[in-house]
Amino acid sequence: IILWNAKNHFQQMQTLQGHSGTVWSVAFSPGDGAVLASGSDDKTIILWDVSQYTTPPIPEFFTVLEEAQQEKWSSWKTLEVLAQKVTNPTELQLYYTATAAAYKLGDITKEERDTYIINVLNIVPDTFKFDQSAEVVAKVKLVLEKARADGILSSHTALRLDQLVENAHTFADARFTGLVEHLAKLQLEFVCLQDEFGYIKYRIDRVETRLAHVEGRIDGIEDRVQKIQAYAENTQASLVKFKKQVRKHFKRKAAASTVSAFLSTMTLGMGSGIANAVSAVCDSVFSKVIDFSDTKHVLEVIHGEKHTPTGSDLAAAFTEDKIQEWIDKPLTDVVREPDLYPEFTRNPDFIQIASLLQISVHIDAENSSIASDALSLDDTLPPPPPVAPKNLGDEAETFAKLKEFLDLGEDVKEIPVDDDFMDAFQGLFDISFNKLGPNTEKTCRCLVDSRNRGTIRLLHWRVFYKAWLKSGQTMAEYLKSESA
Repeated sequence: IILWNAKNHFQQMQTLQGHSGTVWSVAFSPGDGAVLASGSDDKTIILWDVSQYTTPPIPEFFTVLEEAQQEKWSSWKTLEVLAQKVTNPTELQLYYTATAAAYKLGDITKEERDTYIINVLNIVPDTFKFDQSAEVVAKVKLVLEKARADGILSSHTALRLDQLVENAHTFADARFTGLVEHLAKLQLEFVCLQDEFGYIKYRIDRVETRLAHVEGRIDGIEDRVQKIQAYAENTQASLVKFKKQVRKHFKRKAAASTVSAFLSTMTLGMGSGIANAVSAVCDSVFSKVIDFSDTKHVLEVIHGEKHTPTGSDLAAAFTEDKIQEWIDKPLTDVVREPDLYPEFTRNPDFIQIASLLQISVHIDAENSSIASDALSLDDTLPPPPPVAPKNLGDEAETFAKLKEFLDLGEDVKEIPVDDDFMDAFQGLFDISFNKLGPNTEKTCRCLVDSRNRGTIRLLHWRVFYKAWLKSGQTMAEYLKSESA
């Protein structure tokens, strides 16, 4: 920290050292100004006692003059040293007086006097600090006029030095004016920066307000998600309970003899009357469970609109090659998305038949009252559906995983079968087409997208997925197998 004397051309008075970082603020104590407080980047505040620095130090000119008197220097030595210490009009006047006195006393000659004074006057334009009030210029011009009157300077030399002093003053005044203008610009920029800072602070406050609002909305969404999760859990528990009740109900109501008779009819009666036989069995089994006699009611419950099934469609559809397909039909999807299953949409009775087939697979038909001539369940019932590996899940879960791999939303119904899908497929089943063979990827595309439309839905994925599960092979084996 440097202390300056503002009353004497800002002479440097003292340097205060103590901070280890940049000093950003200083303040004098009010009143006497004897204490200076300073704050720094070093996280300290120092209080300085500056009362001892209130008196500016003695200029070197007077120090040399005092030393010359004490040491009893000769006049020429004193003038030689003092000539290098002249820095202001007062010291210039004293030097002129001392040189003239030495000449009158005979210590120096007239030529030496003139030389000393001219040499000092020549350095005045470069060494003096000229002020805006022209006080320094006025005092220097008085000395020049005195030197010309005493015959030390010729008129030409006096005029030249006068012009140099005037130029130095003009330059100092222009520099001061430039500094003032620059300071004004800096002040204007500072005001603009303050306005910009205020605007930025206003924007920050608005952003913080919006963030707080968003956080509030997020909290609300989290609460709603928790409520939805709780509702879903309750719904799932209700569905599980309902399924258990339905299974218990069917096991209790569906007589083993009826099932056996139905299976015998399904196996042996492959003629044109198969539909009527199955319909009769449906009536005998479901008459105690669900009342399907009111066709209008059944259609409204299942489809929400009226449909009239035709006997010819029913007989043509229910052939031997479709029995296994209907056993595997996802009845929940049939009811939820009837547009994907046009045959069921046209003939609601198909749902009754498919339901009977699937229920027959799961009914415990071990009953000693089964007729001896009836076919055994082991010979007639299809094998239980294969179970997917635990790390994959069923077809719906794997379909959801593929959508997650491809960054598709839960509401997306169709997945494009492109290169990204193939990458997701390899990641899901932990296989590599390159290792399995050059045609493996092409085979996989044909199996998954059998329609060759470039997209698949859950229905199409279910067909592929169940076909793979029935093979009992790993996905790598299945893609390279003869059946594939």
